[in-house]
This record gives sequence, C-alpha cells and structure tokens, in this order.
Amino acid sequence: LLLFLSILFSNRLTTSVWNDTFNLTLAMLPFWGGVFGFSIARSWGFKSYLGKAITFLSGGLVLWGAGNFVVVYYNFVLHMRHPYPSFSEIFFIPSFIFFAIGIFLLSRAAGTKYTVLGKKGKAFLILIPILVSLLSLFILNIFIKEYGFLDSSLHSLRLVVNIIYVFIFVILLMLALITFSFSLSFFGGRYKMSMYSLLIGFILIYISVAFLYTQIATNTNYNGNLLDIFYAGAFFLITFG
Repeated sequence: LLLFLSILFSNRLTTSVWNDTFNLTLAMLPFWGGVFGFSIARSWGFKSYLGKAITFLSGGLVLWGAGNFVVVYYNFVLHMRHPYPSFSEIFFIPSFIFFAIGIFLLSRAAGTKYTVLGKKGKAFLILIPILVSLLSLFILNIFIKEYGFLDSSLHSLRLVVNIIYVFIFVILLMLALITFSFSLSFFGGRYKMSMYSLLIGFILIYISVAFLYTQIATNTNYNGNLLDIFYAGAFFLITFG
C-alpha cells in the first residue's frame, strides 16, 4: 500500500491503472485480515463472548473488503469511479453493523456491567453519548448546509442510505468509546495494545467516512487519494487488534 501511495503521490496520478490497483489492495487488506481473524476466533471458541466478538469483527472486515471488491469491479470492468449509492452498499452497511455487534460483545467478554458502575462511571456512560451526538450533529449540520446531505431533492435511495450511515456511525462510535473505556482494565497486558488499536481504527473510520462524503458530494473522490491513507490505517489497526 505504501509503495502504491508513493507512486501515486510522486506522479500526481488520479485516474490511472495504479489508482485502481491501489483500491484492489485496499480491498484485500481487510478481507484477508478478516479471514485470518476467523481462525483466531476459532481458537477462542465460538461459544465464548470473546470468540463471538472476534467473529463479528472479522465478519465486518470481510464484508467491507467484499464491498470494496465491488467498487474494484466498477473501476476495472465498468470504468466508473465510485458511484454512490451502489451495490457495494449491500456489503458496506452490514460490515459496520457487524463491527458494532463485535464491539458490544467485547464489553460482554470483559464482564462489563453498566448497572453496577460507580458515580464516575455512570457519569462517563452518560457523557460519551452526549458528546458523540453533539459532534455528529455539528458535522451533520455542515453536510446539510454545504453538501445537501439530507436534501429532499436527492434520489430517495441516496437519502435513505445517507440516513442509515449517520445512524450506524453514531452508534458505532458511541459503542467503541464506551466499551473500550470500561474494558481496558480487563484486557490488560498484551491485549491492551489490541484494544487501543481497535479504538483508534474505529475513530479513523468515523473520520474517513465523514471526509469521503465531502469528496463524493464535490465529485473530487478518486482511488489512492490522501483520504485512503486513513482507510488503510484504520483497517490495518483493526486487523492488528
């Protein structure tokens, strides 16, 4: 991936075969990372919460990789950039749902019981959703004003997909911050690095998708741009975690 990016940026390529090939490698990274994750989940046992959590997180990686393979098909076969929405959403949307379920199961694996938290814990539990909601509303307000994110003139399918993504990513970021905040003490030692890796990876996805829409709305998106560094970093961290 770094080799491809160096070629793209040094030659300022935006529509070459190198750009599309980079997108192919970006699809392979999470896909094979998810396949490898299934083997790790099997070692933990699919009946345990940790095994289930790794299974869903791995499933999310595989689904996102499959979605990007669809985008690669548009690139190489149909010679289209990245149509939105497209058939790739059939894989992208469930991938984020799988991530959310996987994060929730991690909290169960850590034995987190939100009903027995202390005052600070309960305050934190309330504060995180409020902050994430305010941040998301702030970003959404910019998208509505600048890019017509929820404009009634949009195609009905695109409008529905936009709303689904907003809902999923707000829930995903909330779950990630809450789960990892209360589970770090349980996943100590060498597993703490994995937890930080997952958390940073999901934050990067949140940021990446936000900026991706601005590129789609302004028709400035192309394979191998600066934003793809965030995507590559996010899926590398999630796969590592």
